[in-house]
Amino acid sequence: VLDRPELAERARRALDFLWQRCRKAGWGVYRSYDGKAQVPGLLADQACTATALLDAYEVSGDASYLERSQGLAAFIRQHFSDEAAGGFFDAWDQAETLGRLRERQKPLAENAVCARLFTRLYRLTDDASFRQAAQATLEAFAAVYPALGHFAAAYARAAHAFLSPYARVNIVGDAAHEGTQALLRATLRLDLPTRAVQVIHPQRDASRLQALLLPPQPWPAAYVCYDTACSPPVSRPEELTVAAQSMRDRFAPKRTS
Repeated sequence: VLDRPELAERARRALDFLWQRCRKAGWGVYRSYDGKAQVPGLLADQACTATALLDAYEVSGDASYLERSQGLAAFIRQHFSDEAAGGFFDAWDQAETLGRLRERQKPLAENAVCARLFTRLYRLTDDASFRQAAQATLEAFAAVYPALGHFAAAYARAAHAFLSPYARVNIVGDAAHEGTQALLRATLRLDLPTRAVQVIHPQRDASRLQALLLPPQPWPAAYVCYDTACSPPVSRPEELTVAAQSMRDRFAPKRTS
């Protein structure tokens, strides 16, 4: 948002450290590091890291971050799900049994993070199973959240993100190309509260483009889309704000008092 690439680089270094030093295949992300990783198998660590990986994907256009996030999402669904009542436990059945960690619970705030994570994954991949996971998580707490007052704010944000129409800004181009990066930086500054941003390579991601009904040429070009309706291609960063506002006025419902 501030167009300060050194901040993005610092964030990516932190994420790469977590992935390399605080994660073990089959055990997910660990809670802490003091020369070695400590305390595996907690829901908050998996969900928050997966969310941060999506942020890195949207900011950088590097698809490896999306793949890592999907891997953690699969780990969450496999090891933390409450198959009987819905939602996710805060620890999986192989977690350490130190103190309260032995008592598996289903905290609303952490489940809200999961619901937002799965909502974002659905909007970036069109994988309907992610949407189903988000909806099932929200439904599992529908009868609980009213009693929590403002402590249910995270749930309200997750429900709003799931239910609201959203803009998907698809940038066709090579993520290493300066023109693509200029469009990406302009996209990140747009006033679109619920959005999904991704860079799609015109050759390498040809099947993804075809699924989105977008042409490989021209590139770099950005398309602001609501559902299957997209703006004309935008090649100049300064034109993105007008295109986004036009699409929002046409396809996002107006609020009424």
